[in-house]
Amino acid sequence: MAVDVQDLDDIVAFSTVAHINADSVEVTFVHRGGLVKDVRIHYGEIENGKAVLGDGLDLESMERTVRATIFKSDRVDRTSVVGDYAIALNSATQAAVFITWIAASGGVQVSATGLELSYIGAGPFELGPVLQGDEAIKFLVDTAMVENGDVDDSKKAMNPQGNFFTELSVAGYRGFAEARQLRLAQPKGSHGSGLTVLVGANNSGKSSFLEALQIIARARFQRDLSFPQPRRHHVADAVTVQLTRSDDRKLRVETTRPGSSQATITWLPSDLKHDQFDIQVTPSRRQFSPYFGNSGIADRNWGLLDQEYSRTQLREQFVGRLRTVDRDASARKSFDVLLEEIMGAPLIWTIDEIATGQQFLKLIESDGAWHTSEGLGDGLVSLLFIVDALYDSKPGSLIAIDEPELSLHPQLVRRLGRVLSRYAADRQIVVATHSPLLVDWADVANGATVARVYKHNGVSEIAQASDETLRKVAGLTDSQNPRNPHTVGAVAREAFFLEDGIILTEGQDDVVYLPRVLQDLGLPPTDNIYGWGSGGVGNVPTLAGLFVELGFTKIGAILDDDRQPSTLAAVSKLESMGPKVLVRQIPAPDIRFKSAAGARLEVVGMLDVDDIHVRSDIRDEAKKILQDILNHVSGKTAI
Repeated sequence: MAVDVQDLDDIVAFSTVAHINADSVEVTFVHRGGLVKDVRIHYGEIENGKAVLGDGLDLESMERTVRATIFKSDRVDRTSVVGDYAIALNSATQAAVFITWIAASGGVQVSATGLELSYIGAGPFELGPVLQGDEAIKFLVDTAMVENGDVDDSKKAMNPQGNFFTELSVAGYRGFAEARQLRLAQPKGSHGSGLTVLVGANNSGKSSFLEALQIIARARFQRDLSFPQPRRHHVADAVTVQLTRSDDRKLRVETTRPGSSQATITWLPSDLKHDQFDIQVTPSRRQFSPYFGNSGIADRNWGLLDQEYSRTQLREQFVGRLRTVDRDASARKSFDVLLEEIMGAPLIWTIDEIATGQQFLKLIESDGAWHTSEGLGDGLVSLLFIVDALYDSKPGSLIAIDEPELSLHPQLVRRLGRVLSRYAADRQIVVATHSPLLVDWADVANGATVARVYKHNGVSEIAQASDETLRKVAGLTDSQNPRNPHTVGAVAREAFFLEDGIILTEGQDDVVYLPRVLQDLGLPPTDNIYGWGSGGVGNVPTLAGLFVELGFTKIGAILDDDRQPSTLAAVSKLESMGPKVLVRQIPAPDIRFKSAAGARLEVVGMLDVDDIHVRSDIRDEAKKILQDILNHVSGKTAI
């Protein structure tokens, strides 16, 4: 059966709902129009009008037919299923498969597309309606199957779970003598919108906030909690940890009295039913023994049932999660797809035994050779824990990861950052990190927040940039500031992890030549110069404001003395930020000598005058050249 939908210029999604009585169903999306970019196929099982299981497949573009196969896992062998996307149907008899896309930059039009459905096996197949436009969006929202960064603000769905967490408060715990609050980002359906990034120097106290989340998570299951003396700050000798939700519900864990380790758990308001919300906290040291018995915990809350938050101990119960994944075809598919996305290549693994009750994780190489978990790299082991926390999480979950970048190659850190950004569209993701690669300004532009933890007089403090300031800085990214792409690039973001002290300059020349000036003048060198410059004098106050809000107290700004109105305006703004900001102008209009330059001739580039679209006369040639390069570096056969 085929259904054609024409003239989809303004349609962002369409879907179908089917009552499945056959063993398997093939859903084929046939592309018949112009190039469709950023395509995502979704699937969900519908129970009582809500999606209880959602999954998806990202495609860079849709230039061909894409086939998804839904099959009943108890009646069809997973290995016999073909298609781009295999979906194991567990219990529900009603499922939805739909496709969304984002219009390419510049308004590339989709003239026509179609949806073809067919089924394999005996039994009737009942086709539901094909939905489009506002009806399709309403369906995605109503069934809680939302990846809705593709629709405009008036159509974006709110949290399908009803409420997100807004604030985590910590008082008297470890380095925090007095109450300090972390404001949590709120998912809005767009990538990165629910991402909260904790930055700061080593031993500043970032992990303490993640430990506090672990305490809150444990309070859902355990009544006998305590705060041993080393975890209580000596000033107050009492601890209070509290998590607040957008409906003003609170879960509080606090010591019964100063000097006591015993804790009480309080839900506020107390007359409401306790919620079993999903909070997952992954500590920084993620390891298990190379050889393990037939034990472990399969539940998502495996880390809460019998283990304290610790940065050193082995996490033996985790193997129960891996064993479940290894036995469940549907779970295995989701787990491996996510792991491959981060690693960049499939990982073939299973659980094997060298003797009864003596098991190990076995990795199989492409040539058939294999090795045991004793030879696993720390980065891979760490990824297993992170992927486990993500792959079967549901929208509305809160997932916290301490130092996700540990032992990972920078390329894997970038891929992991993209995965976390995607999950943060409808989940709250909290990371404590030392990696500038995990601070993405595109996420910040969508709503992600950045907080800095630091020490002041030996006490841990937290400072969080305002949404307004973060959005201003996000506006300096390479996508909006192509002539100064490094203004807030990876090198610039290293400044977030300084203990204090930062020097802001106007441009790249200043960064290059300032060390030479210091050396020539017999002054000490410094590592505190910000990135590759501020991208212009007008950006210096914006960046200085960001660092003031993040708790920096020693910010220096070096400007040219060129008498320009923009420079004078910047000086005035920076002087108003004193005493934390000290502004000085060099005794010259520029840091280096510049010879006079004649008029520059016009250069016709690959991009057209709009700096967005490739010129139409060279479009095909440009695509062929770049596709050859992409295929070569990815190991694919050239076109």
